[in-house]
Amino acid sequence: MFSPESLTLDDYFKKWFAVKRGIRPSTRKNYEIIYRKRISPYIGRERIAKLSLTDLKKFYICLSEEADFSPAIINLTHILLNQVFDSAVAEHIIRDNPSKRAFKEFRSVSEKTSSKKNALTKEEQEALISFVSKNGYYKKWHNMFVVFLGTGLRVGELTGLCWDDIDFKTDTISVSKTLTYYDDPKDGGMKFRFHKPKTSSGNRIVPMSPAVKAALIAEKSYQEAKQLEGKILIDGIKDFCFLTHYGRPYFTTSINNALDNLVNAFNKNPAFSETIKLPKITCHTFRHSFATRMFEAGVDPKIIQEILGHSSLSITMDIYTDVSVSVKKRDIEIIDSFLCAS
Repeated sequence: MFSPESLTLDDYFKKWFAVKRGIRPSTRKNYEIIYRKRISPYIGRERIAKLSLTDLKKFYICLSEEADFSPAIINLTHILLNQVFDSAVAEHIIRDNPSKRAFKEFRSVSEKTSSKKNALTKEEQEALISFVSKNGYYKKWHNMFVVFLGTGLRVGELTGLCWDDIDFKTDTISVSKTLTYYDDPKDGGMKFRFHKPKTSSGNRIVPMSPAVKAALIAEKSYQEAKQLEGKILIDGIKDFCFLTHYGRPYFTTSINNALDNLVNAFNKNPAFSETIKLPKITCHTFRHSFATRMFEAGVDPKIIQEILGHSSLSITMDIYTDVSVSVKKRDIEIIDSFLCAS
């Protein structure tokens, strides 16, 4: 039995997590991963009663500047940490929750630059696709990355995409489910499972551009030529648009790991890296990049919201307002041409 004074954050998290209920198995698994990878290594051994506002601000800054986590990941980390501290307050282990104000102050300073870290520029995006299309080892990712960049789908929506969701006659993609991978000790360990979108806005029809259509047709032809079929049945489904050579859907981690290796290979290749360097890229970078291209093209934010499946327009506008300076300059020049017209 630990006394409140000696209780570390790791100690209290184990206690809190053991009785945590009312969340999906996938959410529970995500909480466990978030704590183990993004909280425990930094402040887990600290006594919870001694963690101050300053300590928590340093923690969030460290995640951003040293660990280079995206604002979205840091936000998810805070959501979990905030729950843990709220519980400790309710149990009178600590008097107040320092994470609330610490995160608010951290976000107010960082939000002006956070969006710039999450989207590829048009030049970076074109360089990435060019490299993948020409590199024999990474070429297998080409079709998936084109669909990612051309639809703005969430990673679970894309890995769970099935051929029945694709309508090549109307050039549309139906999004109605998310594929997750989580630990279910009661049912044999790690398992895939489909979930419905958390809000009704997640159910949507996404238009298919010519490039996306060509990538999907190429992927379908590739699977047919290789006689590649789904080897596992997930909630009665196995006709996935993207399959590993083992006939299984992709894990998010395997895609992100491939992106890490790809970026390293690109930046070490003189033929590409002499003119441009790629930043860190994750699956979510593709979604941000898609939205940024839409904004740059002048698409109505309401349309962008519907395509992305955001529950409110404010979410879309809060995240995707970093339109490039060149586009802003272009718009001013258009206005100026009208004002100065004789």
